[in-house]
Amino acid sequence: MDYGTKIEENIRDHLDKEWPAFRGRCNRIVAKLDQGMRLHEKDVETIFQALAEGPLGYEIEQLNTQQNYADYALIDRGLKLAVIEIKSFQLFADDIKCSQLQSALVQAARYANRHRTPYITAFDGQTIVLARVDPSNIINVYLAVNIECDSAPPDLFFFAQYGLFRHPTDVLCAIPYDVLEDEALYKNHHGVKLHYSCFAYIGDIRDKATWIAPYRNEDSSVDTNRIGHAVNYLLSPGGYRGQKATSQRNLMLRHLL
Repeated sequence: MDYGTKIEENIRDHLDKEWPAFRGRCNRIVAKLDQGMRLHEKDVETIFQALAEGPLGYEIEQLNTQQNYADYALIDRGLKLAVIEIKSFQLFADDIKCSQLQSALVQAARYANRHRTPYITAFDGQTIVLARVDPSNIINVYLAVNIECDSAPPDLFFFAQYGLFRHPTDVLCAIPYDVLEDEALYKNHHGVKLHYSCFAYIGDIRDKATWIAPYRNEDSSVDTNRIGHAVNYLLSPGGYRGQKATSQRNLMLRHLL
């Protein structure tokens, strides 16, 4: 088969070589079902790690877990390649139009916006999906690959680092998504709806109670009356009103500046 480049040939050879070991590990995890046990999201995470570090060829340091609340962020030399959303085993039922998958991709898109990368992946232990958040506020789904097979599916190449940006151009389905209209990214503060980026500190993007010290106005302009409080919260030993930022201070300070 003509692979186009030597790099692609090497990646596909690696997929084929590592596939039997991956399937063996995956089968041992899924065997819990035959023993009357349930598979949890942690089991799906283990399957994904085995897939990423085995056939897909990612190094362990490229798989950052719980990065800004995405389940995984694929990173290469400091650049975010994609965010990964892990869901319950077989949640998508091998159906790219199911509501659970579309919800998972929308959730991943929220995190991708925070990571400043358009590529998102959702995985339920059986089906791995590749999509891209288009600038026109659409999530375009390009691939949905079932991994329950004896040989490596050819389309898995596009989930490897080299293949990620060479995804097929055909769109399987499109999901409307406008980050500016995503209610989950806004918090009402004294009667004004503010985007999460208007707050100096985000403890957990999923918990709006942890969005602290607003320093921008509704139109994203800097609120000169509040910027001092936000800086005190991040930098002052005493914090602001007795509250102090903790482990994410430096991260949010870069966001603030």
